[in-house]
Amino acid sequence: MRTQGASAGHGCYFNYGAREGEQGGGGHIEFSAKYGSPTAANARFINCGSTIENKSSAGHTIFSISLPNDHHYYPNAGDGTFWNHPGLSEAGAAGFTEFAVYSSKTKASSNTGNGKKDVKYPTAGSGTFINLAACTSKTAGGYTVFSGKSTAGNATLIAYGGTNGGYGGRIVFYDVSSGGTAKVQLFGNGELDISDHTKGVTIASLDLSGGIIGIR
Repeated sequence: MRTQGASAGHGCYFNYGAREGEQGGGGHIEFSAKYGSPTAANARFINCGSTIENKSSAGHTIFSISLPNDHHYYPNAGDGTFWNHPGLSEAGAAGFTEFAVYSSKTKASSNTGNGKKDVKYPTAGSGTFINLAACTSKTAGGYTVFSGKSTAGNATLIAYGGTNGGYGGRIVFYDVSSGGTAKVQLFGNGELDISDHTKGVTIASLDLSGGIIGIR
């Protein structure tokens, strides 16, 4: 069975956010695992914020599968480094990285799988995710989000704190996504949000220098 998919290699990829007056959403890269198991390998991804109030208008990188996944392909962030930048104005969307599971029957954020025990799900691998904070008032910080049965793997997840009234970077777990053996670091008003997770989230370590933990 063919499992090798596309690789981002050692490249550097810039996903720019949309600007006022421009049509279309922000630039994006998607690892979809349709024809193999793709990897971000050792690449760097810079997801820039936008001035438009819509998350898809910001630069973003997505790792996803669509169910049913009969070939058991899945995307892996590998050893990649991901920089998620804040929005460029109070209404602007922040750059983000997302791990998602899609289905034709349910929304990605509520999907938990197709019941097969051998299905493999999107993973952050051993990647590093740097969620940068805003430096202007009421502006959103960059974020990384896990939904469905995706997993943080052995990643390092960092959320920095904002200045001048700006919001911090965010790390979000929805549904039954897994924290794996990830290492989480929070600074200032950087946030770990598990308020919409349906079960408890376990990670390898949590380092705090300030930080906000959002729970129900």
